[in-house]
Amino acid sequence: MDTEREAYVSGTFPLLLVNIAVLVIGFFSRPILAKLLGPEQYGLFALIFSTSAVLCTVLLFSLNSGVLYFSAKWADEPEKIARLASTAGGIILGLGVILFLPLFYLTQYFAGMGWESYVASFALGLGMAIFVLLQSFQQGLQRFKGYGLTNLASSFLAASFSIAASFLMSGAVGVSIARALSFFLILAVGLFVWRRFGRMDASIAKTLLTYSLPLGIAAIGASLIVVVDRYFLAQGYPASVLGFYDIAYSLVTAVLPFTSSLLIVMAPKVIREEQKLKAYHTRLISIKTILLSTAGIGLFYFSDIIVTVLLGPAYAPASLMLKIIAVALPLMGIYALNGSLLSSIGKTAMAGAISVLLVVASFAFNYFLVPPYGGVGSAMANILAYLVVCGAGSYYLRVRKGLQWGDAKFQLALFVAFIATYFWVEQFGFGAKVLAVAVFAALTVAMQWKTVREVGLVISKVVPGLKGIQTYLK
Repeated sequence: MDTEREAYVSGTFPLLLVNIAVLVIGFFSRPILAKLLGPEQYGLFALIFSTSAVLCTVLLFSLNSGVLYFSAKWADEPEKIARLASTAGGIILGLGVILFLPLFYLTQYFAGMGWESYVASFALGLGMAIFVLLQSFQQGLQRFKGYGLTNLASSFLAASFSIAASFLMSGAVGVSIARALSFFLILAVGLFVWRRFGRMDASIAKTLLTYSLPLGIAAIGASLIVVVDRYFLAQGYPASVLGFYDIAYSLVTAVLPFTSSLLIVMAPKVIREEQKLKAYHTRLISIKTILLSTAGIGLFYFSDIIVTVLLGPAYAPASLMLKIIAVALPLMGIYALNGSLLSSIGKTAMAGAISVLLVVASFAFNYFLVPPYGGVGSAMANILAYLVVCGAGSYYLRVRKGLQWGDAKFQLALFVAFIATYFWVEQFGFGAKVLAVAVFAALTVAMQWKTVREVGLVISKVVPGLKGIQTYLK
């Protein structure tokens, strides 16, 4: 088992390093963009960008899940992989042609988007859909080096193109089009390197759609999670409020790619050997709660400083929203873990149901909380919605697969305790908050020593230069 853990970490660690870079790029580039555009234009950009995420999901129709599954299954059949690539790509482009105008009228009705905003959003959504498909092949075939490089390149180029466009065009539509161009540039290079194309195959299309259908239908509904809160805010509040909320949400979720490498490496292994499910779940839920609760505490305690330094006084209202959304960060990680596990063992209908439940819960909580509280209400709705879906997903996995939260529940209890402690510590100033965060970190290491020690030992064996820490961990 030690050899297997080392192999897992050796696959995960390079991706972890890449995702640290992605985290840094996302965490700092989005505030720069928000500051350059200003609250009003950034609010419009947030509307275009969140709509593009929905359009991406509609065009993708969860084919990425099927591609991941079958590319892992057919890894030793290159001809079949080539036909799978052409078939999946053809389906996405066909859907794009068919749905271009119907989707325009829908976005115009629900979001009040004009033609220019829609074209920018559609181009961005199409580029992201094909990009996600490419990364699904890389993941399924366990080409993690290529996966990491394309992920890093896309993050860097999207940030660079967006910031450059904010100087040259100074508008949300121009920035969105520039971001779309960055994806198409990455795709041109990626597809040139890929060079695995065959004829479109009706039997593969049928197999792919049969697998993806439950997830695809659910995903279209579930994709509304990225626009439910924004659309509610857009209906009753100025664009600046949407801008405050979106930048707060973006700063919190920028942390998530840091832990996504754990799931990226896990999924193909569980697909091939389902008996490893319980072992992977026990470790991953513990590691994810340690990392995300620590990040959440940092964001919660220092939200005012983060907003002031990165965004300036114009975005001061975002501070409270950032603080509230940070509370949901560990729950977001558990939700992602549950969904990945369910998809990896072929429970796509349940994975889809959990995703739809998130949208329904988000809609309900936003419906009641946004009118009186605006962006703060949307922030609170995040906590409540993720509580509902994490409870439902974890209950299903416990009953059907015997998966328990284990030590993660103690880490979450510590997280909640220190969130509550903040309201007493705050009166003593910055130094007291730094001390409280340090105590949280120390207690985390003490309570989760077994996991910290195990991960540290394995990393020290696979990463040159870190062997010296073995003395302190044994």
